[in-house]
Amino acid sequence: MGLTQDALGYLLIFLMIFLFLLIFFSIYYLWKKTEELEQKSASASVRAESPTTADILGLSGKDIWEFIVVGTEDTERLREVKRRFVFVLQRHLESILEQGFYDSKKGKVLMPTSEAKVGGLGGEIASWIPQNRVNEFYEIGQRLNFSGEDADVFRDIRLSLNESIASIVRELDLEIKVEAFVDRLIGNIEPLVNLPS
Repeated sequence: MGLTQDALGYLLIFLMIFLFLLIFFSIYYLWKKTEELEQKSASASVRAESPTTADILGLSGKDIWEFIVVGTEDTERLREVKRRFVFVLQRHLESILEQGFYDSKKGKVLMPTSEAKVGGLGGEIASWIPQNRVNEFYEIGQRLNFSGEDADVFRDIRLSLNESIASIVRELDLEIKVEAFVDRLIGNIEPLVNLPS
């Protein structure tokens, strides 16, 4: 069974067309799959960029602070809001202390605002602290920059933290131990700052 030269030529042309179509459809398939993956990736990144916002029993930001200060007849709800706010307060104060520390290292003063987004288990929650309190903790954070050099400076900072936290605890009538709260605050920022033992 011999193939003539013409038949061999037609067979070669047919194989080239077949391979061309195979390569074309393979590239087209890969292009469509890549486009599909990019769309999925883009939609996932949009969801990741917009974190869920949370609240404490329907309250967030300044409303939490005012609710606790003013109080309510619903003592159970007030107790629960206070209990949950302790964590948010701690995270907010940590962020203020850290900003003060880092700004001091850079030699600048960028006073944070009263409101901050604080990460929690249910998403970010808006926390609010009066500006005079923010200023107070920011200045303590700035002093942390120099606490690694001297144990006396650190004792003074810890005393300032104790007094400031105790003042907030009294104002909000929180049921927490000031020393334990300060220990947690210091424990969480200690890796950033070389605090003396």
